[in-house]
Amino acid sequence: MTLSLPSGARRAIHILGYVAGYAAGAALVLHGALVTGLAVEIMWGGIVLAAVTVALIGGAMASPRGRISPPTVGARFTRIPDRAWYVIAALVVLGAVLTFVLPR
Repeated sequence: MTLSLPSGARRAIHILGYVAGYAAGAALVLHGALVTGLAVEIMWGGIVLAAVTVALIGGAMASPRGRISPPTVGARFTRIPDRAWYVIAALVVLGAVLTFVLPR
């Protein structure tokens, strides 16, 4: 048996998923800027924010994910169009390369 939600509830969950994705990216940027001072952490936060924006523009579906113990926040994205997926993959590859280039 599958639970069927009203369209308003599905839309709210979808919006909350994007909010959670942006919150995860913002948390990385803020933690990197205010706590650790690591350029790599700030860069990865920017990549997360850019990836969430690409997924939003591409029309992907999002649902929030998180736990209280251990505290986590994030989102799961599904139905990502191929072009958006390629852009997000390129961002991750760029981040992986820059991780070894940026000073610690």
